[in-house]
Amino acid sequence: MNRTLIQQSDHYRQSGFGNVLRSSGVFYYRCDERFRTTITFMNYWKARRDLDIAVVASLRDMQGQLISREELPFDKGHVRNYAPVPPEMPFEGSVEIEVFALQNMVIPFAAIIAIYETDSSVALTHNYARIYSSHEIEEGRTVTNGEESCWTLRDGDGVRSFAVFHNGLDPQPAQSAEFVVTNANGERRLITTEIPELSPFETYKFIPTDHFPELEAFMGGQPANGGLSYALNKSFTRMLIGNERPDADDIQVTHSNFNYSRHKTDAIDRPGARAYMMMPDAGIAGRRLRIYPDSDVGHYRMTHSDGSAHEFSNEEIVELDAPSGEITFAKHEGGLPTRVVTAIVGDAGEGRVPFELSLGILHEARPPKRMWWAPIACDDLREGTLVATIYEDLYGAYEGQPVNIRFYSEKTHDVVEVDLTEEQVLRANEGLPLAEILPQVAGHFAGNFGWFTWYSEYGGFQVFTKLSRRGGNCTMEHGF
Repeated sequence: MNRTLIQQSDHYRQSGFGNVLRSSGVFYYRCDERFRTTITFMNYWKARRDLDIAVVASLRDMQGQLISREELPFDKGHVRNYAPVPPEMPFEGSVEIEVFALQNMVIPFAAIIAIYETDSSVALTHNYARIYSSHEIEEGRTVTNGEESCWTLRDGDGVRSFAVFHNGLDPQPAQSAEFVVTNANGERRLITTEIPELSPFETYKFIPTDHFPELEAFMGGQPANGGLSYALNKSFTRMLIGNERPDADDIQVTHSNFNYSRHKTDAIDRPGARAYMMMPDAGIAGRRLRIYPDSDVGHYRMTHSDGSAHEFSNEEIVELDAPSGEITFAKHEGGLPTRVVTAIVGDAGEGRVPFELSLGILHEARPPKRMWWAPIACDDLREGTLVATIYEDLYGAYEGQPVNIRFYSEKTHDVVEVDLTEEQVLRANEGLPLAEILPQVAGHFAGNFGWFTWYSEYGGFQVFTKLSRRGGNCTMEHGF
């Protein structure tokens, strides 16, 4: 096992990536008569740092063959909602978005969202993978030995789980991969399976039941956790993961995360160190907290704001009903890892696949964050809601500091903005419907996805977007 140190401090210091003149992301792309994919992003490079950039989009099929390539200027508005129409349908493949600049963009991951929709379903996730730049490869700034986990399997009752990953610039030889399933009782099953040779830029869809036919019986009617050990060539190993009912146009997705019992992460080596997660209300039906297995090896204690506590180890799946409020994490021995991967789980609608928002913990090493940005919608098909929590134990009390919201469209360079009242800021934990904050924003977005920024001198907010399909399901994602 080749353990790689994944340092969260590099992200917070915005260091460790070299001179970033190319930022990118690659996404699973599917479209047919019942399914639509939209790749959406705003020109935050200009909004945040006044950088001039060029964007190139490449559409490829599942085998990695180039279908089309085009430049995406921000000539009509501050947002791009990219949904190329392939020459033949139905289509499965990938879209790669590459952003180029003449100044250092600092972060090589572009802040982009993929939105997957049917007539009754909406699911979204942020950029999960990317093809490495040549200078990163030469300088050794890559993670290509995949140790991915934090993947909820919900197979059964018509639901099928899946994962998608994307190979890089060169062929990846055929390989034996290790697929590990942990069921709700803590039992683990390791399946060694074969992944064929992957061509350059190939997209591979991994269906667990194809590799483990007895999966549903092993799960025993309860959600399980999947992990995959594999390799890619010159591509980041993060996966798109999801669960779907193919016959019911029902899908939910999120992204995998590192198996930190195999990879390494940095830690807060201070006695009594604590980390926090704020659980929003957000009108989430059946709201639950999920803590994935495969954290840094050891035993942990979680305490909720009502005083209830739960002990768990890195090998356990934890899923508990969770009222809104603060959740505190501590580790019994050794440094507290900067990453313990958690999720907000909620019922997306009666009989629908639950949505799952992969999140994590915040701690003293994380600097204040004053600006957030995320996609949102307000039209006849979709209802958008802004959600925000406040980490007062980390950043001090919120004392009414102003919050400014700006809305960006793909149809105009005009920006619509509003200052939230203090009452609205405090109520954002419950969710602020976009139609309530600014009713005219529906016309501003002109029937498609727009983006918003949230800015405050108080740096202790965490901001989310919630999308509901009218008459269908709902989903959430955290902002950038």
